[in-house]
Formats: sequence, C-alpha cells, structure tokens
Amino acid sequence: GFEFRNEMSSGRSRKQCAAAFVDCGFVLLCGVIAALLGHNIPVTFLVMLESVAVLAIGEGSRGLTPGNMMFGLRTVRVEGMRDVTAGTLPAGMGRILVKYCVLIGSTLALVIGLIAVICSPLFAKDDLHQGWADRLASLGCVDIHQRVEALEEQPVVSSKFLRFPCLGCSPLLRASSQNSGGRVQTGSHANGKTGFSCTMPS
Repeated sequence: GFEFRNEMSSGRSRKQCAAAFVDCGFVLLCGVIAALLGHNIPVTFLVMLESVAVLAIGEGSRGLTPGNMMFGLRTVRVEGMRDVTAGTLPAGMGRILVKYCVLIGSTLALVIGLIAVICSPLFAKDDLHQGWADRLASLGCVDIHQRVEALEEQPVVSSKFLRFPCLGCSPLLRASSQNSGGRVQTGSHANGKTGFSCTMPS
C-alpha cells in the first residue's frame, strides 16, 4: 500500500482545534438566539441539540462543518489517508456518531473535558495528528490547501479504474494490466489542485 504524509502537519493540528472551537461557537450561538427569542430553557436545549445534529449530518456526509469550511478542512475515513487505493471516503454516519458521542460525553467533565478533547490533536504523536474523538472513530482531517506527498512509488497493474484521493477534483486514473510500467506519482492537475497523476509508457 501507499503511505502519505502532509507537510506542515503542526499547522493542520492548529486548524483542527480552531475549526472545532468554531463549531462549538455555532452551537452556542444557536442556543443564545433561541434563549433570547423564546425565553424557554427546554426549547433552548432542544435547539442546541438540533444544531449538533446538523453538524453531525454535514460532517458525516460531506466532511463539512462551519469550522472545516472556514479553515479548508475535510473529515474523512482514516483508511484513505494511509492507502491510496482505499480512496478518499466521507466519514459516514456510523463513525460520526461515535465521534459526537465522545464529544458530548466529554462535556460531563465540566467544560475542561471538552476543551481537552478539542485540543488533543496538538498532542498527537503520529503523522495523522488525530484528536481523541477522531482516533476512536477511525477518522482524520485533511487540509485541501496542503500538498500531499506519497512516501513511495509502486507500479500499478490493475486494469480497473482506481479512485485516488485528489482533494480538489478526485480524478479517475486508469492503469493498464498489460504493462506494469505505469506509475502513480504526485503532481498538479489542470485545475491547480495537487493530487496524483498516472504516467503511462508510450
């Protein structure tokens, strides 16, 4: 398989934390507006739960939250960050449910628990810089503005179309099964996004 690393990974960790705080601010803003308009604590709590559900659906289906959109991040399955043949897949609602259960559960430890979980990517030792909630849910964050490089190149011998995780356009690259000279290399596409190109022999 292929392994990947992102340049300036510490900067990505800071973006993850900032994006998470923006999402928390979105939930609090919805609660404040509901409280000012309704003056009803149960209704305010319900509105905040609904705002969390909106975040979960957006992140599970598209990898997007207000914070992720602001900082150019996408939440994806961790398999696609380690193996190019796995493709870049959205988180999915099952894994997002695990992540949000961890986040909601951390609020039980006063506010400190939630802050610790949000800031956990800053203390991650691996190249993926997963936070605790993402690690438990097998998720990761990718920066769509950051160059992704493959650590090694290997011949592609499959005759099928393989979807490679180009964060900009997700192209379909074809590999020939009759000639193993084709190689997958990092490069830039015509639309300016960095991804992977397939160099086939003439």
